[in-house]
Amino acid sequence: MAKAKKSRSAKSKTAKSKATASKTRKPVASTARGRTRSALAAPIVCVVTPTNPTTNSIAAFCNELITNAGQNFTLQIYSAAGSDLDTVAGLAVAASPAAILACGSDAAGSILSKSSSVPVVMVGGEKPSNATPTSKLTGYTIEGKATAKYHLNKLKGNDITVLLDDTNEISVQIWNDLTGVTQSPPLSPVPIGQNHIIPLPVDDPGLIDKQTVATPCFMVIPNAMFYLHCKDIVAMVDASVAVQWVCYPEREYKDASTSTTQTITVYGHDIPGTFQDAADIVKFILKGKPLPPIKAGRKFP
Repeated sequence: MAKAKKSRSAKSKTAKSKATASKTRKPVASTARGRTRSALAAPIVCVVTPTNPTTNSIAAFCNELITNAGQNFTLQIYSAAGSDLDTVAGLAVAASPAAILACGSDAAGSILSKSSSVPVVMVGGEKPSNATPTSKLTGYTIEGKATAKYHLNKLKGNDITVLLDDTNEISVQIWNDLTGVTQSPPLSPVPIGQNHIIPLPVDDPGLIDKQTVATPCFMVIPNAMFYLHCKDIVAMVDASVAVQWVCYPEREYKDASTSTTQTITVYGHDIPGTFQDAADIVKFILKGKPLPPIKAGRKFP
């Protein structure tokens, strides 16, 4: 259980709540523990993520909540890395939490399919298709379509390579919106004026360094997997002698670049900042306040 405690020294004071990572590959929760002041059970807050639970985004959420919640709670992290997301979502729901942070729309959808009573705070993607007007769903979307359209308009006039996960339904929808042509995988290049928009489909992060970019322009359709492996993507783009102009959806991509010849533009969302905002929503839920409506996450720039 995590005891929220304001402090000027995060290292010495807030460290009373320590997160211990699971040592197995099974979907077992990591738990933040602290002291309680009463015999009453402290409320449980769960985090459900389809990927690695040690990301800087989840750390931003945990640190913000532990520091500023103002009350005792138990924090449990459920990761589907190497496991099944539906199974992990079921375990989180079974814990009877006061709220669940869903990392991405797939996680939110899995949780909603298991429970209609647990408040779900979503960060990432778009509102899941199984959400209803009565669903206890709140949080922040990541506007992948609007971001990708901005990037395309920024890069028009040259051949453009577009990195996307073509096994992700939303990513394929964004591709079709960008090109104005309805396709199903495998995707094909589409002419735009005298130039082309060329798909670079990757659904396995282990294959990123096997790719080659041979166009003057490069952009990414935002994706949680790509964000987690942004350094690998940047290394691939930096290594290209053809690329001159790049648009990235998050600041972390540009920070990882060492190129001195490419013109890099960042337009999209502040992901760690949005996770911090999600912690504020959970704090309000713990205090019994009503759920705010879903809205777009923090923008960058």
